[in-house]
Amino acid sequence: MLEDTIKSFGSVPARLLNSHKGSYGKLLILAGSPGMCGAAALCARAAYRSGTGLVRIVTSEENRIPLQLLIPEAVLSLYREQEELEALLEQEFRWADLCVMGPGLSQSEEARALVEEALRQIRIPLIMDADALNIVSEDPQARKYLYRTAPSSPVLLTPHPGELARLTGRELEEILKDPMRVGRVFARRHDLLLIVKGSHSLLFSRGAERYFQNRTASPALSKAGSGDVLCGCIAGIFEILRAEKGSGESSAALLYRAAALGISAHVTAGRLAAERFGQHGVLAGDTADMLGLALEAVNAPPR
Repeated sequence: MLEDTIKSFGSVPARLLNSHKGSYGKLLILAGSPGMCGAAALCARAAYRSGTGLVRIVTSEENRIPLQLLIPEAVLSLYREQEELEALLEQEFRWADLCVMGPGLSQSEEARALVEEALRQIRIPLIMDADALNIVSEDPQARKYLYRTAPSSPVLLTPHPGELARLTGRELEEILKDPMRVGRVFARRHDLLLIVKGSHSLLFSRGAERYFQNRTASPALSKAGSGDVLCGCIAGIFEILRAEKGSGESSAALLYRAAALGISAHVTAGRLAAERFGQHGVLAGDTADMLGLALEAVNAPPR
């Protein structure tokens, strides 16, 4: 349960009474190819429900109208051509303090150009999921940029076993048989943080010096979009932890704590959603909407 995780990783701080949107971070989400903007919306929604103050989505111009309807609280930064990406990303990375990349991105040439250019430029903490991971597994240049970036700026990868098999070049059966060993070796070799997603997700700290395993599960989470919600949840908690004054923790340490708390909060939200809709009836958006209640259950009063 979330309460047990908090005993090991600390609580999610309550909001300050005199805070404002800028107090709780600027999250940049690179997501959503044409026709797949729902993943971007779910990630942004989960980030807002988990506490992020400002969310900006970099996506194709074709997603403007559906995203404005799905998540009006998010700011959109739109591109039409690949040639626009270099200048656009340079501008947005100056604005943001955390980036999520991958939900609903597809593996088109446009998506590959976005991932490669983002990894070439990025110097802020990064959470990578879904198609961004698949692109890296097949694109030597993107992979080179990623493994060069990870030791200097914390990177969290969130693959399910199939995506981890593609990243490592190992057979899926080997991943399923011993995810602990494969995950630890991969995180240590590339000096990054890693979640191996599953009913009992594994989290490895940067360089695999520590690990955390979620001991509880929620079958209600076995729906499309749950990974997008998890990424947004981790991002939101990271922004809350980062807003705390005087913690003295590195960005990598904060991202590790946020990931552990996010995994547990996600499971708790899934259980809360199942109480309302039944285990078979929960949608990823329902889980996103329960994240605030999941965190509120263990929050201190506002200060």
